[in-house]
Amino acid sequence: MPGWFPTSKSQARILRVETILELDGVALFEVDPAFVQLATQPHELRYSDPNRGWLLTRYFPDLIALRSDGQVVVVDFKNDADARSSRWRARSAIVSEIYQSLNVMFVTLSQSVVRREPRFSNQKLLLRHRPSGSPIDIEAEAMIWRRLGANPVSGTPLGELLGRDNLAPGSCAESPAFTTFAQLVLKGHLAIDLNQPITPESIVRARRQS
Repeated sequence: MPGWFPTSKSQARILRVETILELDGVALFEVDPAFVQLATQPHELRYSDPNRGWLLTRYFPDLIALRSDGQVVVVDFKNDADARSSRWRARSAIVSEIYQSLNVMFVTLSQSVVRREPRFSNQKLLLRHRPSGSPIDIEAEAMIWRRLGANPVSGTPLGELLGRDNLAPGSCAESPAFTTFAQLVLKGHLAIDLNQPITPESIVRARRQS
């Protein structure tokens, strides 16, 4: 079921995706500030497959991602059964070797990895607050940096940073302070551990800019 994913990491500002798993997988890279450019279905790889009598074989990766350090990563998203299959393991070993010869990293991300909680829910929450084209709330941003400045090394609990009224159940979607916080995280200015549930006790730190 093809669809589209809005992104800040492509000049086109939108990426075509072919499955729901691919949509969720692209979101994983969208919220990771280590990656600065994304493209889906980026190219066709042709190679002779030794497991099939050297038959000319075509491979279409799901995603190519550029890291801020210049490393290129090619990604294939697979459901768990396909990721474990001997057929895919054999094919991915060949494909990985080809990309490695080009100084490109190749990874397979299974459904269980892409949708691992609580990161999966956290990234969906952040993306609901992604910039919509309107300017960031200057007052909320100033408040965040002012409160964060008191603990530049150890960080500040999210509840103290935004005010706990902005984190009450069901209030985040309407909270300008939380929206501003989420946008700063997506832009790579703030860091929070997305592998833990986002709560008022979650520690927020300023991210070092290279």
